[in-house]
Parts: sequence; structure tokens; C-alpha cells
Amino acid sequence: MLSKPHQRAGRSTIELRDLENGAVSNTFHLSTDDIPDDRGSLHEVYQPLSFQQKKNIVFLILLYLIQGVPMGLIKGSIPYFLKPHCTYSDIATYSLASYPYSLKVLWSPIVDTYYFPKFGRRKTWVAPCTFFLACTLLVFSYNIDIWIERGSSYINSFTVWSFFLVFICATQDIAVDGWSLNMLDVHQLNYASTAQTVGLNTGYFLSFTVLLVLTSPEFANSVLRISTLNEGLITLSGYIRFWALITLVSVVLILVWEEQKPEHVANMKDTFRSIRDILSLRNMKQLLVVHLFGKVGFVANETLTLLKATESGLNKAMLSLIILINFPLGLILGVYIGHISNKRPLYVWLWGYWGRTISIVLNVALVYAVTYFSEKLSLFLAILICYTLNASFMTVQFVSIGVFHSQISDPAIGGTYMTILNTISNLGGTWPQYIMLKLADWVTFSYCSADHNLRCITDDVKNVCASKGGQCIYKRDGYYFTSILGIFLSILLCIITIFPIVRKLNKVPASSWHIHGKFSSNQ
Repeated sequence: MLSKPHQRAGRSTIELRDLENGAVSNTFHLSTDDIPDDRGSLHEVYQPLSFQQKKNIVFLILLYLIQGVPMGLIKGSIPYFLKPHCTYSDIATYSLASYPYSLKVLWSPIVDTYYFPKFGRRKTWVAPCTFFLACTLLVFSYNIDIWIERGSSYINSFTVWSFFLVFICATQDIAVDGWSLNMLDVHQLNYASTAQTVGLNTGYFLSFTVLLVLTSPEFANSVLRISTLNEGLITLSGYIRFWALITLVSVVLILVWEEQKPEHVANMKDTFRSIRDILSLRNMKQLLVVHLFGKVGFVANETLTLLKATESGLNKAMLSLIILINFPLGLILGVYIGHISNKRPLYVWLWGYWGRTISIVLNVALVYAVTYFSEKLSLFLAILICYTLNASFMTVQFVSIGVFHSQISDPAIGGTYMTILNTISNLGGTWPQYIMLKLADWVTFSYCSADHNLRCITDDVKNVCASKGGQCIYKRDGYYFTSILGIFLSILLCIITIFPIVRKLNKVPASSWHIHGKFSSNQ
């Protein structure tokens, strides 16, 4: 069942629609006084999840999983495969590949407006995007080994291809976000955030943790093999080819899935006007500040900490085990946070912000101390604790802000509104990453004791230095500089800007986020 409120003259009309045929099955007339906090908490008409809605949730998880797999490659595992052959600046360049998720609002009106009525408003975009995603993954599978091996010399071309892959995922995400708002009852939108968390995190997990484990020679040799080989159980190209086929099969399921007939859909001009009106809202301007500057202090440290740990002896098998342990914890925490975030999601997000800041401090202390760990077990336990704290607080922020977005989105333009909110949130994590990683490379000064002309900027150069009988000397490490700078920025920004804004936004009613004020009666 999907409820759609229409408010007029002090009364709310709630139409309960059957998802399969769109027919109105029941209507309730309530006084507006029955709406206690203007956030849609109408307990009087709460409906438990129907069988169709449960199927929809599973389907949403699958759609987000399909997005999470390539995103886990681009943002998770590939930087680790690139690191031996690339500098921090190269990794900064490659981080630009994730920008489509931060720019998708530019073409979201097209996705939200144009479609084939007989095919379905959302399937018009989800089906072809999934098909092109499968094709692009196939292209990756036959070329990625060469791209990684060439490292710095091929980083620009590799970034362009990855940018295109993320662009397809972002376009699909626009349609899926809008579809999720129509699949569930207005009182159960927190399930959409939970489905997104489970799907994306599972895909990310498979393309990060599982992939690193299965491609790790150390893991295969120590756990599964009798004889020692210099290769993992699977190859990176084989893994990508497998998911290309899975994604291709998913297209068939999308094509046969029933979609509710769309109601009124604004034209392109109206959609762009809606975007302008949304961004002009006073509340939105304040939320923009929170999103655009809320991650400035975290991105450099969270990107580089595990990469730095690998320099101190953390192999892929150990790294994979750390992330593997955190995966079920993240899922359980995500479901719990989605439940407790219904009332005051921004305060839950703020709690995660301060926890994330503390975890950054611990990360810096850990990286500084790992040189004194003589045992791999000590190194493993220390990194496990720090990573668990950091990942947990990231999950707290991700889920709680997703719940908040669902609560404040104007259902009249749900797809566009959700895309704007998610775009702004993603942009806050992408724009500072490039700058901070470039800064880390720029302030780093190192050389080889056997050849002062060699800068120890990649693992390949370090191996050359070692082959000459020298060792790398670090006069200044950009990791510590950017991490400490980030800690000060996160504390300063929260005290001066973020906390005061969160206090204000937590008190405003949901209707103040709607560009039409209340739900119009003609929709």
C-alpha cells in the first residue's frame, strides 16, 4: 500500500493506493491537528508492510547492490591495486572518477521527466542503465590489468573510463531513489534508507573486502593452499567479468517488475524551476553548508590511513579480514540507527560527526605508532579497533542523514528532491578529497639514502631504492600534515557553523522544506 496525503482547508485526505493497479482502496479524512510534528507520523493510519512491499524492499536492495559493486571497485579496492604504481597525486586524480555522484542533479530533471509511459517511468532509465553498466564492466574486465600496471602513465585514461562507469551508476541511482519513494508507505520510508544502506554496503563489501581476500596470494597460501603460489584464488578481471554477467541477468528482472503508473509529472521547465526553488529555501541553504563542509576534516585521513598502514606491513589478507569483521557489524548498526533516527536524525548525525573526529585522532596516533609494532598481531588488533570505530561512526552519519532526507523530501517531486539532497551530500565528500590528497603529495618530502634523486613517492620507487641498498628517508610526511589539519578544521567548523545549524533545522516542520508548502489537492 502506498499512502499519498493531500492537504486542504485544515483537513488531510489520505488515499491508500494498491501498488499493482494504482486504484484507490480506501480514504481517510483527518484533521490537521492529528499530525503531531508535521513529519508524517500519522500513527492512526499506520499500515504494516504488505507482502508486495517486502518484495519491493528486496528489489530495492538488489538495485542498490548493483550500484554498490562498481562503486566498491572505484572507491574501494582499485586504489589499493593502484598504490604500488601511483603517487598520492595520481590517486587524487583517480578520485575525480566519483564526481558523477556529486553532479547528478544536473541531469536528474531529464531522468525524472522523460520516460516511455508504456514501459514505466523508472524502468525507462533503470533497465538501460543496468544494461550499459554490464557492458562497461565487461570492457573493464578485459583492460583493467593493463591500466593498473601502467599506473601513473595511464591514470588519466583510467580515470575517464571509471568516470563513465560511475556516471551510469549515478543515472541509475536517480531513478532508483525516486522509485523508492513510491514503493513504500509514507510512514515506512525509513525502510528505503535501510535498503539503500544494506544494498550499497553489501556491494561495496563484495568489491572491497571479498575481492581483496580472494585476490590475495597471502590469504590463499596461508589458509587454502599446500604449495605456495604468487597469485590469489581469483583475478581482478575475472571478478569484474562475473559481476558484469550478474548485472546483465538483473536487467531481465527489472523488465518484468511491475511498476505503479505515474501520476502527474512536471515538464522539464517546471523541474528546473523546482530545483531553483528548492535551493532557494532558507533551510536548504543552511543544509548546504552542513553537507559541503561537514566532511572536509575527514576525507584525507580516511582515504590514506589504510594505505599508510599497508606500508607498515598490513597485507591485503589482514586488511580484508578487518573489513570482513566490520561488515556484519555495519549492517546491524545500520538497521539500528535507521530505527532510532526517526525522531531526531540530525542529532544522531551530529553524534556520529564527533565520533568520527575522535576516530581520526586515533588513526593518526595509530599510524605514528605502527613503526614500533614488532608483531603483526599487534598491528592487526590496533588497526582493527581504529577502523571499527571510524566505520561505525561513518555508518551512523550515512544512515541518519538518509532518514532525514526521506523525511523532508517533497513527495510532489520526490525523485528530484532526493537527488538534490544526495548530490549535495556526496559533493561534500568529493570536492575536498582531491584538494587534500594533492596537498598531501605536495607537502611530502622524501628521498632515497642511496640515491638522493629518487623520491619515495610510490612502492615501485621504494623497491628501486631498496635494490640499490638504500632506504627511504621522510623529512616531511603529508599524511600527518593533512590529518592534523583536518582534525582542527572538523572541530572548528562544528563549533562555529555546523552545530548551530543542526539545532535550527531540527526544530523546523517538514512542510517548510516543501516548495509547494502543503501537498496540493490536484496531485
